[in-house]
Amino acid sequence: MDIELGYTRLIMRTAEENGCSLTQTAYILATAYHETAFTMKPVRETLAKTDVAAVQSLEHAWQNGKLSWVKTPYWRADQNGRHWFGRGFVQLTWEDNYQEAERETGYPFHTTPDTALQPVPAATVLVRGMMEGWFGRPLTRFVNNHLCDYRKARQSVNGMDRAAQIAKLAEGYEETLRTNGFQAGQNSMFRRYPVTRFDDRGFAVKHLQESLNALNYGAGRVDGIFGQDTRAAVLAFQANNGLATDGVIEEDDWKALEQGRPRPVSTGRSRTSVTDLRRVGSETVKSADRGEAVSWTAVGTGVLGGAGALSGGQEPSTLQQAATAADTASSIWWRVQPILSTLGEMAPFVLIAAGVCAVVYFKFIKKERVRKAATGLDMSR
Repeated sequence: MDIELGYTRLIMRTAEENGCSLTQTAYILATAYHETAFTMKPVRETLAKTDVAAVQSLEHAWQNGKLSWVKTPYWRADQNGRHWFGRGFVQLTWEDNYQEAERETGYPFHTTPDTALQPVPAATVLVRGMMEGWFGRPLTRFVNNHLCDYRKARQSVNGMDRAAQIAKLAEGYEETLRTNGFQAGQNSMFRRYPVTRFDDRGFAVKHLQESLNALNYGAGRVDGIFGQDTRAAVLAFQANNGLATDGVIEEDDWKALEQGRPRPVSTGRSRTSVTDLRRVGSETVKSADRGEAVSWTAVGTGVLGGAGALSGGQEPSTLQQAATAADTASSIWWRVQPILSTLGEMAPFVLIAAGVCAVVYFKFIKKERVRKAATGLDMSR
């Protein structure tokens, strides 16, 4: 594959800036090559030379039933004379998508749609759109440190259309990139292992967080932001793998992550119980316990209300002598009864059902917290 063709090198640089791996870059290049009719230059939908020609081609195809899936002709001019047909290395279509691309990148795609034909903005849409899933599923789902499925990767742009053909192109680009030395190292034109540190943002950080979480290091939410949780996870990972504990991810750290050794967990921790977590003051367990207690009260309230309804609106004498918890439930029932009155006689039973569901939910929360503690996925309180 020719890496000097059109804006190939611009796309490669944009991919590198966004933390794409070599294989992800290969697939992005293959997609651009296919979508631009082998030119590696931004194009209009239908490959028309002008906006007018693009609109005419789309209108003619639609009138002849060749675009049956289109319900609203998005290429027709809006009240401001703007057309929302496809433009770019990969087709950006519909007004809502132009607006979203402008919000995400800062480029004036919605204000001036032809911005999508400018190489730099178009490369940004291509790379970020595929990696983040603007056009379908995120490319990272199919091409990452542990998987490289070029065929299914087509779902990041257009279902499975021409999937096998583009997969072949991706293999060709991968071979070309490797042959030309675009693998690793600070001085190469493409770094497979980008240096990543505290306060960095982007796809490299997302991959880092996903890898750490998969190995039970608890990097927190996968948001692409190298914050305190991610740094703590990095330090723990480095310490457990004999790496420099500086909180900076470099080539050796990436390679260790690729080997996929789960976080070592002691025998004692693997036997963690919910009682153990209560003893150390787990906030999650404490909140779940509180929620479960309230839920059981709701169940009791419903039971008392239902019994009251069945006895003509009065609490049964046997229930009036119940314990304090039952008295509390009874008090709650008579307070909420006016609110639930719209449900009629079904109100107590709705309350019981809701309470039981809530109990099940809070028990699940505690079970999950125990699992994460026992596996080392979350070692916080």
